[in-house]
Amino acid sequence: MLIIDDDESIHVLISHKLRKFGYSAHSVLSIQDAESYLQEYSPDLIFLDYHMPGGSGLLFLEHFRLHDKFTPVVMITADSSRELPIQGLREGLNDFLRKPFDTETLLLTAERALAQAAVNRQHVARLAAERSNQLKSIFFAAFSHDIRTPLQSIMGFADMIMRDVGNTPKEHARRIHEAGKSLIEIVNNILDFSKLESGRLDYEPEMQPLIDTLLIVQDHLEPLLQEKNLHFEMSCSDAIEAEYDDGAIRRVIVNLLGNAIKFSPSGGIIQIACQQTVEGVRLEVRDQGPGVAEENHKLIFDLYGQVQQSIAAGGNSSGLGLAICKKIVEDHGGAIWVKNRANGPGSIFALEIPYRFSPPENHPSEWGL
Repeated sequence: MLIIDDDESIHVLISHKLRKFGYSAHSVLSIQDAESYLQEYSPDLIFLDYHMPGGSGLLFLEHFRLHDKFTPVVMITADSSRELPIQGLREGLNDFLRKPFDTETLLLTAERALAQAAVNRQHVARLAAERSNQLKSIFFAAFSHDIRTPLQSIMGFADMIMRDVGNTPKEHARRIHEAGKSLIEIVNNILDFSKLESGRLDYEPEMQPLIDTLLIVQDHLEPLLQEKNLHFEMSCSDAIEAEYDDGAIRRVIVNLLGNAIKFSPSGGIIQIACQQTVEGVRLEVRDQGPGVAEENHKLIFDLYGQVQQSIAAGGNSSGLGLAICKKIVEDHGGAIWVKNRANGPGSIFALEIPYRFSPPENHPSEWGL
């Protein structure tokens, strides 16, 4: 447990009483010391004084709850006003301990706060498990839908070749080949996302100019640009560079440009621009498509939201593309987002990665696998 109070006698009193019942406590005399302690340790319970030098207990609680929703906090106070409990509960306080207090009151307050925190954690864990199970069910339903379409094409055109119906066998073979490529892409997306989520995909970051990656992507997508008669504009200085995995970031850019090509009208303009920022590199892909509804700006990068949207729209994608992009960019220590163009239709998909490859700490999979 952690005791945050500028009165040393309170520390002695609480520690002594709790020790009798098998609890141990660490004491700090200021908000600053508490913040330093909490950067390294995670106490089971916090006793927090209302009046603290260098900031009120409620202000500390407000900041603490931004990154910790579950650790129980009990406020120690001699204040008997009615407003304080209301304000405290609004900021995420679990209970109050009124001065003066006896051993029984202290123990009951501590055990009640610990029990409630345990219930809250169990509830959140249960909701997470239910969401994970629901996500798996929805995803496999979408996956079944995805593979059915190209498989039907393969079977249909193969049957036409055998019966020598319609176009030449060469044209049927081309369509079978395209359907097979779609199947491979679906399976690769699933395998790659599984590797990304489990941390089994190894990155090989190198310091390199972004223009080199962009030129490879442009060459790869040139046939699609020509097919829709799209004009492609690229603005990126040779001097702009960062440390990143070329294959992974290339995949992100291919996905963003592929979506821009898919949703832009024939004869439209697609632009890609990059710039060096204070912390790294920013890249933007601008299209002239229908845009993205503002309420979906975050949802489209979320695996759960993407899968649900795909099924609702009757699309032919399991929704992994942008979810994979988000995971790759975040694994580089960066961020990805979308906004609508200020003038005219279209979207701007932007990503930013740091100058140096900065992978975050490992976090649990959204799938619960």
